[in-house]
Amino acid sequence: MLNKAGVFPAGARRVKLVGWDFVIEPRSTLKPSDECCVYGMLAKVSHADLDKLYAKDWFGFGAYLPEAVDIAIAKGKFVPAMCYVAWEMKRGEATREYI
Repeated sequence: MLNKAGVFPAGARRVKLVGWDFVIEPRSTLKPSDECCVYGMLAKVSHADLDKLYAKDWFGFGAYLPEAVDIAIAKGKFVPAMCYVAWEMKRGEATREYI
């Protein structure tokens, strides 16, 4: 999806986000969780590119909004970052095509 939107992140590296869980309800998002952590990629993306991805509700399930988080980049080392969360997504089953 990033390439289709003309977005090419820089400096991507694997990271861990503690206190969040990954869910698909019906689209993928994160939700706070005292028991979970998620793994993903941290990269630099311009504000203009973020607008390409998140300025509109692509799927009709709710907008993804920026959330300030602390990302674990190494044992005991954290950096501030932004992740996008669909706080008001209407819950439901994911389609087979989406998954």
